Amino acid sequence: DHSVTFVNLNKDFNVTFVELNKDHYMTFVELNKDQNVTFVELNKDHNVTFVELNKDHNVTFVELNKNHNVTFVEQNNDHNVTFVELNKDHNVTFVELNKYHNVTFVELNKNDNVTFVELNKDHNVTFAGLNKDHNVTFAELNK
Repeated sequence: DHSVTFVNLNKDFNVTFVELNKDHYMTFVELNKDQNVTFVELNKDHNVTFVELNKDHNVTFVELNKNHNVTFVEQNNDHNVTFVELNKDHNVTFVELNKYHNVTFVELNKNDNVTFVELNKDHNVTFAGLNKDHNVTFAELNK
């Protein structure tokens, strides 16, 4: 079935696993002495998936797919979540939830718009939009 499987256990307590199968998938898994898990997959749809869980309780996820999208997610030991997406329409989406209970959202789309939203621990909402007509919209609702 055209599969290739490779397993390596070395003196540093690493485990490496690589598989190339008949569907043109490449799967890579590594568990190392630092208690990290690394996973990489390249599939027949030209997607790349990367996941890492390390000793600092971070989760990193990256995906590049056939539509030229990039998705990035990170959750670290400070309880932060970072999400970034760049898609084929030239949009950028950014979301962050941190240990201070803030939510930050930024979007730049193909129409040259910028949208920004922030909700912080003081129950404030800040919104600003700059669009292609050079308008600025700002609203704040506080505690």
